[in-house]
Amino acid sequence: MPDPAARDAAEEASAFSHPAVAPDATAAYGDHPDQVVDFYARATGAPGPRSSSPCTGAPGGRRTTGST
Repeated sequence: MPDPAARDAAEEASAFSHPAVAPDATAAYGDHPDQVVDFYARATGAPGPRSSSPCTGAPGGRRTTGST
């Protein structure tokens, strides 16, 4: 069984070794400068199935009011 710490370090090195890519579009969903979502178009000739459905991810946050 691989060492979990070594596996995690390798995963982090792999994930963060890629250069940053500027988004094709950005939209605000709130007033704070951090409340934005970036959109990336599918690269021309990219492998995989073609789809017209966008895939959007939104980071989590912390609830400051309301029930838990």
